[in-house]
Order: sequence, then C-alpha cells, then structure tokens
Amino acid sequence: MRTVVAPFRNEEYLLPFWLKRHREIFDHGVMIDNHSTDASCEIIRELAPDWEIVPSEYKSWDPIETDFEIMMHERRFKGWKACLNITEFLCAQSLDKVEARVEAAGLEGAHMRGVIMADPLGESLPPPDPEKPLIEQRVFGHYEDEISWGGFFRRHGVSLVPRRYRKSYRSHLRTRPFLFKTYAPMSRARIYHRAEHGAYLIGRHETHLKHLCAEPQDDLLCLYYYFSPWNETMRARALNVGDNLSERHKRLSPSVQHLRYRRNPARMERERRRFAKKSRDLSKDPVFRKALLSPAPQ
Repeated sequence: MRTVVAPFRNEEYLLPFWLKRHREIFDHGVMIDNHSTDASCEIIRELAPDWEIVPSEYKSWDPIETDFEIMMHERRFKGWKACLNITEFLCAQSLDKVEARVEAAGLEGAHMRGVIMADPLGESLPPPDPEKPLIEQRVFGHYEDEISWGGFFRRHGVSLVPRRYRKSYRSHLRTRPFLFKTYAPMSRARIYHRAEHGAYLIGRHETHLKHLCAEPQDDLLCLYYYFSPWNETMRARALNVGDNLSERHKRLSPSVQHLRYRRNPARMERERRRFAKKSRDLSKDPVFRKALLSPAPQ
C-alpha cells in the first residue's frame, strides 16, 4: 500500500493539479487541513472522494507540531509512505523499481532528488490549463544539488570529498552539497519510505533515518512549485502562506524559522529572482524528460 500525507491551508489553486497527479500514484491520502477558509476541502472531496480530510489538532501553524501530527498519521498505515506539501509533485519512472532497490539494500527508504521550479525572468508564460498536468506545462527550473561548486565537480565526475566521508555520508553528497556551496539551497530532500514514520526534523527536509535511506537518484524526483507558475494568485499565496504561524515559531531564530522571508514582498522577490536566474528548460533534460514522459508511477 502506498500512502501520502499532505498538510494544506487555502490551496485551492494548486490542489486540482496536485490531486489529479497523486491520486494516480498513491492508494490512499491523508489531507491535514490547517483551518482552510477557501474551497480546498470541497476540491478534495470532488477529486479524491475516498481520501481522508483530517482537521489539524492545532489552531495555529507550527512546523514542530505539524511534523508530530504527520508522523502520528503515518503510523496508522503499513507499506510505503511519503509526506508532501501541495507545492511538491512526486515524479518517478517506476516506484516498483525504487522500492526494489531500497529493499535489496536493506534500507528504510529513498531520498528524492529535489528540483526547484521557477519561471524564467523576462518571459511571459501563458496561464496553466487546469485540464492539463502542471508538470507538463511548467518545465523551467534546476536541480537543487547543482547549486554548489561541489555539485559542479560531481556532475563532471570529480569528487573532492574525502573517501571516508563519501562512504559514511552518501546521502549528503547530493541533498546537502556542503563543499564550496554558494548558499544553502531550498532543500526538497523528501523521503519515500516504508518505516513506521519518517522521524522528521523540523520542516521534514531532513530525517533521523537519513543513513537508512538510499541516496537520491534520477529515478525519483520531487518538483517544487513555489515560484512557478508565477502569477498574481501564486504571489498572493506566497505572501499569505505564513498568516497562521504560531507565536512560538515567530520567536524561533532565523536559522530554524520557516517562511521567514515570505511576508516581506521585497525579500521574497529577491529570493525568486535568485532561483529564476538559474532556471532552464528542463524538458530538454534527459532525466526530467524520462520522468515526465513515463506514465503515472506504478
């Protein structure tokens, strides 16, 4: 059995795209509603009527409490699981093959390879057609493990990381490229796992199970649609995504605080431009093409 757990709040714009894709991949879904005030719940009932809509136990959004809540729901199910935000689209050539390589290695799961989707600067793209998959309409972005000189060398077959480190921390070599990094990438290193729960660190970008998970490979991608499609609706969503933050989370230090720039329009625009400058047409990339041209993962 394959189960996806997804927290959401006021996601009526992206939900139709997200549900139409993931209802074909997962046998069941648990949608955790963080007190939405729009039509999100109605959209889920229409497009995925067999999935659960579970009201969050917490009145305000706190990533620490959210992670505990997600793991509590993951424990209810056996089999393979993933936790995704509504901005994250799983793409796999074959989940059967991903599961087989994890099981053959005696591991608990696999890291996804993160792809940051961002509309390029200076181009006017047409609005996405709600009747077509978003991942076929918005194809500009970059792999997050490219954003370092270490990533550049690795892509050209050169590794400057000591062999002992490579052996002990294989998953770090792509998900968290420490060597010569120019800035910390937006980590989309989600995991697809068969453990009781994901044992997540704050934000679910990392896990205590990381050494029991296979390193990212090209057969399992996580496409992050935060700066794409970039229009007034998505801009408003970005600025309001933290409108229900808990008081405790607002007091956390910037190093662990989520959404710290998303209520500041100028800072958010700087962040968007930084990622957009690195975007390219991934439809011409063989890894991306193979993932998108494949049928829904089975």
